[in-house]
This record gives sequence, structure tokens and C-alpha cells, in this order.
Amino acid sequence: MLEFFHDPPSSLDVLLCMGKLIERRKRFESSRLWILSAGRPTTALAKLGFTVLPDWPSGTYTLEEDFRTRIIVVNELPVDRGTLFFRAVGAGAVLRAALSEATALPLDAPERSMIVRAVLEVWGEPHVDEEFDMTTQDFVERWERRLRGEGGEQAMRDVLARQLRARFGGLDTAVEARIRDAGVDELTRWTDRIITAAALDDVFAEP
Repeated sequence: MLEFFHDPPSSLDVLLCMGKLIERRKRFESSRLWILSAGRPTTALAKLGFTVLPDWPSGTYTLEEDFRTRIIVVNELPVDRGTLFFRAVGAGAVLRAALSEATALPLDAPERSMIVRAVLEVWGEPHVDEEFDMTTQDFVERWERRLRGEGGEQAMRDVLARQLRARFGGLDTAVEARIRDAGVDELTRWTDRIITAAALDDVFAEP
């Protein structure tokens, strides 16, 4: 079970997440709660008794095993490829650096698709701040330009379809056919609209 906080969670926020975990464990006994926090939740860590998790990367904290709850403080993680996905949902300089690293990865690197999916899902949340919006939009636009230069139209179609599924769910055959028949200009326009579209139809609306 994963919970993400762009702002550091309070003690109450963490306890509410743990309440969700308790309900979930009634159905899935092995469930564990992971809380991703862009910044350090100093008060929650201290008041609830979190400790550094041994033999894990810096920035990882845990409660006693019976609570099955851990917190990852994104801006304390080591800077390497293994932490790239988590840092790409951080904030400020950490976010900008992570997305710059992601842009430099090969087009078929699995981290790229995972990061784009995470970015699009967070875009759909109501409390995303303006800085996150601007930084992540720039990342998607840079990736799109690189696809046009290196991957060709088919790569753009594949990426557009993945982004649409990440943001809006499954695609029907009519949408898939429309993507398959589109040229570079249409693919580019539709990809740009994913960022601000409230519904799937908004992506394909006539200009």
C-alpha cells in the first residue's frame, strides 16, 4: 500500500494512513504501508517513534515490525539510478534533478515509463503545486522532443497510448485506431493536451 505526500505528512496524516492499512489487512494480511514524503516529516517521525531502517538507503524509516509501516523521505535518498523513480515524485531541486536524469536515459529504459506514469497520476491529484506542474510538464515535453528525433512516429504512438492509459484508464478500439492513423502533428498536439485535459475526450477535441 503506497501513500504519497508532496508536503510532509503530520502525525495525524500518518495515523490515518495506518488506519487504511488496518482495513486492508483484513483482506490482504501481508499488506505493508509505504509513505513517500517529498520532505522530512520531522514531527511525525519523532512523535510516532520511527527509526532509521538498517541496511536500507538513507531516508528510509520504520516503525516496529508489527505496525508494518515505513516512510521514505525523498529528499534524503542517495542520488543513484536505483532511487530515481522515488526522487521523480519529490519536490524542488530533487525533482528537477531526477527528471533531468530520467530524460537522459535510453528511450526504452523501464524507469522512464514508470516515471511518466507516476507524473501523470500525480497531475490528476487536486493538491499539486504550480512548481511541480511546471517541472513535470517540461520533462514530458523534453521526452516528447527526443521521441520525435530518435524514436519516430511509432514510438510516439506507443508513448501516447501508455500516457493515456495511465491518466484515463483503458482505451477503446476507436481511440486506438485514431492513434494508429495519426501523423506527427496530431500525436504532438494530443500528447501536449494530456497534461491539462480533464477527460479523455478533451485530448482529442478539435482545435
